[in-house]
Amino acid sequence: MRHIESADGTLIAVEELGSGPPVVLLPGAMNDRGRLLPLAAALSALGLRGVTIDRRARGDSTDEAGGLASAVEREVDDVRAIVADLGDEVTLLGYSSGGILALAAALAGVPARRLVVLEAPVVVPSAPPRDPAVGPQLEALVRGGDHAAAVELYQSRVVGLPPHLASGQRDQPWFRAIQAIAPSLLYDWAVTDRYPDAGAFSTLSLPALVVRARETWPVLAESASAVVGALPDARLELVEGRDHEPDPGAVAAAIATFVGP
Repeated sequence: MRHIESADGTLIAVEELGSGPPVVLLPGAMNDRGRLLPLAAALSALGLRGVTIDRRARGDSTDEAGGLASAVEREVDDVRAIVADLGDEVTLLGYSSGGILALAAALAGVPARRLVVLEAPVVVPSAPPRDPAVGPQLEALVRGGDHAAAVELYQSRVVGLPPHLASGQRDQPWFRAIQAIAPSLLYDWAVTDRYPDAGAFSTLSLPALVVRARETWPVLAESASAVVGALPDARLELVEGRDHEPDPGAVAAAIATFVGP
């Protein structure tokens, strides 16, 4: 593991597996770089370099700013610094909310060669309406140090878990790890709230592969189709998996074909 310094001095933790053309892996909400390590390992086995990162405010990365103001711009700067460090053959992959960050970075001119969008929750008609009050409420909880309540708010009002299930997660053994990175949820909220629909990315010209599990949630299947329909040079790939859990080996194989020799 090493660190790459972003524009505001934030240190972004990077872990690389393999030595081939780099594929930068941006995780989603409540995930650190460990979430995509199986995909990085599968990419490495196919001759690519899987580059997992801790987005700011989680894992081994720092955050020199915090808060919702300019949150998307700060994360785009992080991606820009990573791509600059790795060179001019970078494929940029984002999973879940990280997929929207990957789209945002490409839209801002980060010079990735290719884009992979993996189960990104881009806003579609079937998605529950977003409440703009959630962002300020989430920020207030984080600033007040009530990280458990911040996680519950995000789970219930953004992910869509019933409130009793969101609150019941406090008893789970993994909840403490998610609670520790609750400040990072401000970044996930900001990037998913910024773009009203897939049409916001219609000017992107770089080649894009949109991937989803065959049996993923219906709203994510609709999101994937919307992204493919919006991007000028995109195709859809269905892989084995269900419930927002695409098979890492199948995803890696699709990426290897997309990247080419």
